[in-house]
Order: sequence, then structure tokens, then C-alpha cells
Amino acid sequence: MGKNNKLFLLMPNHRRNASKLSAPKPTIDDRVETIASSISPKHINLPKLWSENELLFELQSMVVFIISMSTQYLNLYRTVWWLPQSHTNIAMNFHLIDVNVVQFCVLFIGRPFVLHLAHVITPALPLFLRSFYLYSSSLVILLVCICGHIRCSVNIYSSAGITGILCISYPIVIYVLMYCPNLIRAYESSKTNGTPINWLAGLQSLILPTKFSSQQPSHNCTTSAEMVRQEVDRLKTSFNERLKFILFRSLLIAYYSSFVNLCFAHNHLYYDMSWTAQHVVISWMTSFLMLTSHLYSPQFYDILHKSSLHLGKWAKLETRNTLVPCNQWSDNLLYGQGVVVKYSKEYFKSEGSTNCAEPGNQSHLRYYIVFSNPIGGFGTLLGLLVVLIFVQMVLLIRALEWYKLISMSLMILINSLTVFRLVRSFVILREVYRVESRLQETNHNLN
Repeated sequence: MGKNNKLFLLMPNHRRNASKLSAPKPTIDDRVETIASSISPKHINLPKLWSENELLFELQSMVVFIISMSTQYLNLYRTVWWLPQSHTNIAMNFHLIDVNVVQFCVLFIGRPFVLHLAHVITPALPLFLRSFYLYSSSLVILLVCICGHIRCSVNIYSSAGITGILCISYPIVIYVLMYCPNLIRAYESSKTNGTPINWLAGLQSLILPTKFSSQQPSHNCTTSAEMVRQEVDRLKTSFNERLKFILFRSLLIAYYSSFVNLCFAHNHLYYDMSWTAQHVVISWMTSFLMLTSHLYSPQFYDILHKSSLHLGKWAKLETRNTLVPCNQWSDNLLYGQGVVVKYSKEYFKSEGSTNCAEPGNQSHLRYYIVFSNPIGGFGTLLGLLVVLIFVQMVLLIRALEWYKLISMSLMILINSLTVFRLVRSFVILREVYRVESRLQETNHNLN
């Protein structure tokens, strides 16, 4: 049984021979105060970075959607106008494109952009008119989109039948699968607690656009273990909500820009099946990385990183290598590095500079592993983007047809802003957290 397996409730370098201690044994409150003041992690604030507002973000989403849809239609309906025997002098057979499908897709994807554009003038209005204009403009835009969807759906049903309706409404099924469990839990919680359902909040989420810039979480350096765990749960919920939004929105853009076109292609139309399928995948990856680089900004990741340092983690020890006389883990204490506790008949050793996580809680463990070093997350995204651009470059080099050269060149071009975001975030976080890591080591050695 080595020294590393001994139990101590103060600092790891504290004298552990009780017979040599002349001071009285500290109380729990004294231990919490001593541990928190001695090993509280030190944070370094990120430099002020330019962040995009929601309007610019939605504008970029619309650009990605329009380019992806236009290039997919080019892959389907290109012509050979340069041949002498060609009966057309334009590059695409525009008359083969279903206008109702295009309008339905543009209305579905473009509504958030129109909402943010209409709300730009809200701060310039008098205070008593802002709420009225905000809700009335959102409601008018929603009603116009609903009327447009109904008109397009009727025309699509008359031309393509029920199959066409199912094709354009399929993302609604994905939305229900992703968000229906949350609605069910909210309903069950309201029945259990006896509180009425907040229909106003549901109406607001329906007509108002999603603004993650105004939902930026905050971090509070505290010595309360319970408050740290509550903050981690809140930040974890925010992270998961953004992830669901990224997955749904990226699938939505790729589906309506690249896949619906194939569903409504004419039976006699000949096109390169593998190339169009690759275009769908590339559109989804482009949208996914674009949304991720915006919603998982360095500021957001830095908040999760700071909370993970306060959370810490536990490593499970084998019973045969652990000193059996061991204190039980308490949810009110902050533990220093190297502390061994007993919890649920298992032994755990603290490996963070400060630790208030629940031993054996896999959710806390994953949170610490992922966010204690956010460079890994941005490095993974940057690696995916490099792979995506490399594949696009290979396809561009191997392409011989003119429409393939145009479509792939445009898809590479719209990744340029995502490259800038991720490279900037990776370089800044790497340098900042390198200094922070040295500061944590110095702080640990001094204590």
C-alpha cells in the first residue's frame, strides 16, 4: 500500500501523522475554507474576439443553402448549350425545376433570416412599441410563411401526390423525435408539481427566432460544491440544446437544399447518381461545421472549461491497492488532489486540483474529460474540416465536366469563413490554455 493511496482531507502535502499535530483538528467548515482558498483554480480571461450577431449568421446560412441548392439543380438540369445541334442557349433547363418545391424550401429555411432582418430596427423604436412590434412582426411573418406553405403543398399534391407531401414534410418527423421528449417531460412535470403549463413561453418559442447570442451562460467561481454541480448541469443542458439545434438545422439545410431536388427529379432524367449523393453529404458537413463554429464559440467553450476545473474528476481504485480505513464521500466538501474517499462500496481518488464531482458519475467524468482541455474539441472540428476540404479538392481535381467544376468550387469557397473561425479559435485557445496550465502547476506547487 503506497503513499498515494493514503487518505487526507486537507492538502496532499499536509502532514498526515496525527500524533505530530499540535493544532486542534479543524472542523468541516474550516477544511472547506482551507481547501477552497488554497487550490481554487486560476482562470485567464480570453482576449476580446469579434463575434457575429444572429443576422450575419442567418445570412451565412442562407448563402450556404442557396449555393447548395443551385449547384444541385445544376448537377441535375445542366445542358450542352455549346453543341451545334443543341436546342437551347442557356446552361440549365429551368423549365424542369418545380417552382413550388423551391418556394416551399426557401420559405422553410429563410424564415429565421427574415425574422432577424425585421427585428433589426427594434432597438430604434420607442420603448413602449418594442414588444408590440417584436411580436406582431413575428406573427405576421409566421402567418405569411404558413400561407405560402399551404399554397405550395396544394400545388405539390396536385402534381406529385401524397408522395411529394411526405418528401417535403419529412423533417417535421425529425423535429418531433428530437424535441417531443422535452415537451412530454415539461407536461409531466407540470402535472406532478401542480403548476400550469406556460403556454406563453411555448408561443414565444414558436413565433420568435432562436437567439443563442442572448442566451450566453455565465460562470461563477464559488466554493460551494452544490453550486458547482448545479452550474455544470446547467451548462451541460445548454451544450446539449445547442448540439440538437446544430444537428437538426444542418440536416434541414442539407435536406431541403440537396436531397429534395432528387426526390422531385423526373423519371426520364439522367444524372450522375454518385456525384449528387456526394453533394448531399458535403452540404450536410458544410452546414454542420458552419453551425458548430458559430454556436460553440471560444467564449462558450471557455465558460465550460472554467466550470470543469472546479468540478474535477475521480479515478476508481482497485480495492486491493486501497487503504481500507477511508472516509465516506460528502457532497458538501471540496476535495484536493490525491484525496481518497469511499462511495457506494467503491474507492475513488481525486485527480483534479479541486474536486466536487460525484464519484462514479459518468456524466461528470465525460464533462471533465471533454471540457478540461477544449483544444481537443476545436482540434477535432478543425480536423474534420481539413478532411472535408481535402476530399473536395480531390473531387475537384478528378472532375472533368464543367458543372462539377463549378459546383465543387463554390462548395469549397463557402467553407472559407468556417476555416477562419476554427483556425482563429484553435490558435487563441491553445496559447491561452498553455499559459493557464503553467499557472495551475505553479499554484499547485506553491500549495
